[in-house]
Amino acid sequence: MDQLCRLNSPLRPDPHTQKLYQKGELKAQKLHVPFAIWKLVSVINKFCSNEDCEDAFIEPKFESQVIQRSSTRSTSLYRMKVSNQTRFIIECLDTSRPIPIEEKKLSCQHFVESLCYVLHNLPEPLFNIDSIDTPDELADLSIVCYTAFEQMSDASKSAFNFLLLFFRQLISEYEIPIEYIMQTFSAVLIHRAKNEEIVLGVTPLTILHFAITQSQDDENAEKDET
Repeated sequence: MDQLCRLNSPLRPDPHTQKLYQKGELKAQKLHVPFAIWKLVSVINKFCSNEDCEDAFIEPKFESQVIQRSSTRSTSLYRMKVSNQTRFIIECLDTSRPIPIEEKKLSCQHFVESLCYVLHNLPEPLFNIDSIDTPDELADLSIVCYTAFEQMSDASKSAFNFLLLFFRQLISEYEIPIEYIMQTFSAVLIHRAKNEEIVLGVTPLTILHFAITQSQDDENAEKDET
């Protein structure tokens, strides 16, 4: 994750973008989150600010694909059931080519699916509760969340907090129901515990709900103090 955040060149060599980097026409950016995540969030924001994108988070076929992907994290990219448009977007991101949204008739849903794909294929899950494996620690949702957060790398914390800000923006500014966001992103963001039978009420859905609402509560508390 730290290497992805510091990456200042395309993931894969591409003759076109390689020449642009050599000429200095493409400026390297050091981001606090991986470029692909930042770029996709930016595009989804633009879509949501110009049109109603609620359907992008509730399309039934898409939801079933996310759930399937979450249960087989080791599955390679090109064996996953993703649309041709999503493959095209990922190809553009990996080679730093511009994404011709209008020319290819790309929709908000294609970018939401691409974001889920990128999150699913990170070298490590952003939120991993596998290491918290005692019944006492798993008995309380807040303890699970705070313990897992403290065990994150700095790069993972930055990326996770960035996504929480994005989710809160979807909810507050674009009125996307939190249930749709949880259904779409929980499976690809949060690694399930190995011993699920002792995790009472602790699931990827409840963890993401807690993270979104708790981070909002913390932010409101800080505003009240000032």
